[in-house]
Amino acid sequence: MFLNLTLAQQMFFFFLALFLIQLVFCILVKLKLMPVLIYLACANLIFPEWVAAHQLLYRAILAGLVLITVFRWVGPKLIEHLEEKRIMQSIVEQSRWAEAMGYRTDQISFEVKDGMPHIKINQQARDE
Repeated sequence: MFLNLTLAQQMFFFFLALFLIQLVFCILVKLKLMPVLIYLACANLIFPEWVAAHQLLYRAILAGLVLITVFRWVGPKLIEHLEEKRIMQSIVEQSRWAEAMGYRTDQISFEVKDGMPHIKINQQARDE
């Protein structure tokens, strides 16, 4: 197939292949899968006898690397969710405190400073 191509066409396909390889590696880095790929490549290409002799250990290390990758994906989302839950709990507690003190809901507002919600109470009564 590639024997009948001109030099320009061969160069085009060569640079296209380089671009696609670079794109694949960039995607793997972005997805944090590069350690898994490096382990697979090193284990299977450089140490195939070791892989054949230690299948259980090989798969355990691979599973560990995949789990670390999954935790690196899920971790930031979990932290964000827990932070949002903490903020909402703080707002609920401050609202209940203000209502227990006799303030109406329309007198209560919140202001966020340094990542923490702080209650603001409007002392002036609104005409209804």
